[in-house]
Amino acid sequence: MEHAPPSRAAWPTFVRNLATLSALGPFAAIAALALLAPGCEADVGVTGPSTANPLDDGESKLVEAINAHRAASGLSTLTLCASLNISASAHSDDMRDRDYQSDIGQDGSTTMSRACKAGYKPGCDGGAMAEVIASGSDDPEHTLGQWTADATAGPILQNPTLTILGVGRTFRDEQPSVWTVDFGAAADSSCQ
Repeated sequence: MEHAPPSRAAWPTFVRNLATLSALGPFAAIAALALLAPGCEADVGVTGPSTANPLDDGESKLVEAINAHRAASGLSTLTLCASLNISASAHSDDMRDRDYQSDIGQDGSTTMSRACKAGYKPGCDGGAMAEVIASGSDDPEHTLGQWTADATAGPILQNPTLTILGVGRTFRDEQPSVWTVDFGAAADSSCQ
C-alpha cells in the first residue's frame, strides 16, 4: 500500500537516535527542513495500530536503501525480523498517539524492552540492539539521508555487528510519518 505525504509541503525534521551499543555514545539530534515526496495518497487521520507485517511500500524501500548504503561500504545486508517490525511499529504509533519524539517511551520503555515485549528474546536477555527514529518526511531516501548525516545514527547504520532490522512507520493528521528502525545483532525464532 502506498502512502503519500500529508497536504503540507515542508515540515521541521527531528531525528533522535538511541544506541544501546556502548561504543556508539550519547543521544544525538538534528533538525532540518524537509520537502515531502509528491505522488502518493495520504492516510490522514490514522490513529489505530499500524500494520507491522508485512511492510508497506515505503518501509520496504527504506530497508532496500539501508541495505544499499551498507553494501556500498562492503557490509553485509540486514535481514528483516518480524518481531522487530512489531516493536518498531508500536513505538512509532506511541509517539504519534502521545505526540512526542524520543527513544525512551513515555512509559519508560526502551528499544530492548519494546523488542522483548514483541517476542524478540535477545531484547529480554540484553543482546546488542540499537534504534533510530525520525519524522519530517514520508520519503524513505530522505529519511535515510537524515540518519547517514547524523553523528550517532550513521555509525548505527554501518555497524557490522548488527544483522537484523525491523521497520515501523505511522502517519499523523497533516504531519509527516514517524519512522522507527530497530536493529539487533542476532535473529531468533520470532524474526520469521
